[in-house]
Formats: sequence, C-alpha cells, structure tokens
Amino acid sequence: MVTAEELQPWMHSEICALLAGFHDPALAREDWLRLLTFRCACSERKNGFVLIDQGHVAGFIGTIFSQRTIDARERSVCQICCWILHERYRSRGLARLLLEPVTAQPDTTLVVVIPGRRTTPIFREAGFVTLESRFVVLSVGRHRDSSLSRRQLSVVHDHTMMNGRLDERDARLVGDHDECRHVVLQTSRGESCLVIYTVARSNAPSHLATIHYVSHPELFARGAATVAEALLARHATNIVAVDERLTRGIQIAGGLVCTRRIDRLFRSDALAAAQVDNLYSELSILNSSAH
Repeated sequence: MVTAEELQPWMHSEICALLAGFHDPALAREDWLRLLTFRCACSERKNGFVLIDQGHVAGFIGTIFSQRTIDARERSVCQICCWILHERYRSRGLARLLLEPVTAQPDTTLVVVIPGRRTTPIFREAGFVTLESRFVVLSVGRHRDSSLSRRQLSVVHDHTMMNGRLDERDARLVGDHDECRHVVLQTSRGESCLVIYTVARSNAPSHLATIHYVSHPELFARGAATVAEALLARHATNIVAVDERLTRGIQIAGGLVCTRRIDRLFRSDALAAAQVDNLYSELSILNSSAH
C-alpha cells in the first residue's frame, strides 16, 4: 500500500537519489541534504512529506515552514518545493496523495516559488492562485536613483555595522538566512532597508544577483541603482533581479519589467501577494534562480 508520511532522517539517502532526477548540475547531494535538514529559529516542523511503497521512497514534496511577523501578527508560512515522484508512480492520483498533507496544514499560507508546468495545474485545482507573474531586471548603469541624491544614499555590508540598523524581526531573518547575502541601504536621514539576496555565478559574462526580501519597499525602489552598483562592486553581478511585488508596485526608474515563464503560486486566507516574500524557500536555501 502506498502512503504519504512525514519526512524522517532514514529517508534522506533515497530522497537525495530521487532529487538527482531534477538534473541540475549545479546541485550536489550536499545541497539537497541542506534543504532536507534546514531548520530556522522559528519552526521545528518537518521539511517534507514522502510517498512510501513497501518501505521505499517513491516520491517527495518539500515543505519549509516558518513563523513570520507580518503587519504585527504572527503568520505561519510554508514554502513548497521539489515535488517529484519516481516515474512509475507518476499518476495524478498519487501526486494528489502526496500534496494532501501539505494542503491540510491549518492556518498556513502555502507558497510555491518554482512550480513546474506539470504541477501548476494540480496546484491550481487545489486552490492556488498567482503570486507573481513579473520581475524587474536592474542593469548597472541603466538608470540613476530618483527622489534622493546619490550623496544621501549608502550601502552597509559589514554585519557589525548592520546589526545596529536591524529591528528584532529583520535580525532574525538574517540569522535564519546565513546562506544568503545581506546589505542595508540607508539614507542620511536615518531610513534603512534590509536587502537579502543570493548570487548565482556561471561561465557566462553576466553574473546574476536575485533579491528575495526588502524590508522597506519604498526606499528600495528609490535606491535600487545604488544597491545594484554596490553588488556589482562586491560580487561582479551586472544584473540584479527582483520580483515586482517586493516593491509593492512602486516603479523602479530604468528597471526592465519581464514576464515569468511560469507564475509563482500561493494559497492564503490571511495574506495578500504583496505580503509574501521569497525567504525560507529553495531560492534562498539552494541559491536557485528561476525567472
């Protein structure tokens, strides 16, 4: 009998072998283990559910739970990732069986930042809607910051200096995402914006920085060029990408708006799309870049 069970440590080896089916040469077994064992300070829940047939792993769906402070209230969020089944188990019935314990989580916002073409229809049947369909590309030198003069803006990289500029919520986010990069955009008037991002390198001449969280969307939109230039100087990233909703619809001067190949998805009774970021997800933990 095929059953869906919570992830257990003894399953890790078989799950890693199954996840190798994604055929991503940038990801090794150690990367998949990091996803399976990821723990944040705000959650002790399991990182996935597994389809078991006669004691062997037949499928897996990743779940990364976090407790987020959003609009001064604690919210439970689950990032769904890495949904995969062995070929001979790839029927829609078994796929739904694996999804059921995830969608049964009470009072939880469910998010899928990298859905697939085959899984998207199943998610939509389960009540998921579009979280994001567009992203903004910032090319260094393409534009200059508006509203604030360049002399009023600066970027802090040093964590010792950064800590005094973070509130308790953002300090926790930085601590939970030590695999990411962090900077603070600040103004001479004392405003500050935490930016959490990852850097994807390749053999191509262009290196990409992907932003997953900004604490002050309005300030980030005004100072995006300053951030992009700081990342270029630090990481040689001449392209910066950010989901359009992370800036709360505020236009970034000179930013190129692009359409995603596949929409990001979510299901929530409590949060709007603009309140959901990309932290505690495979994007930040595995340094994936899907646009």
